[in-house]
Amino acid sequence: MKYADVVNMGKPLKGTAMGPRKFTLLIALATPTLAWAAAPSPAVRRACHDDAVRFCSAVIWQAEARRACMRRHHAQLSMRCKAAIADQMLTTGAQKGR
Repeated sequence: MKYADVVNMGKPLKGTAMGPRKFTLLIALATPTLAWAAAPSPAVRRACHDDAVRFCSAVIWQAEARRACMRRHHAQLSMRCKAAIADQMLTTGAQKGR
């Protein structure tokens, strides 16, 4: 298969319905979601370390699984951890708005 067959000059690939406009829309909609999935800052890591070990030790080395676990246990997280997460979200949001 050649590169031109894959790219197909901006037209949808055979068997797909996603053209350049739909792809752009998909990226635009996914961008805020990607921000939520950003890696935790060093401050969040320090503040949430004990909670991560307490609630998610089985998946501690698996980033996506650990993130999902921490979300499931959000109500049980320490105030220190919740505050650090909120600070990171505010900081990340402020930087995106520039």
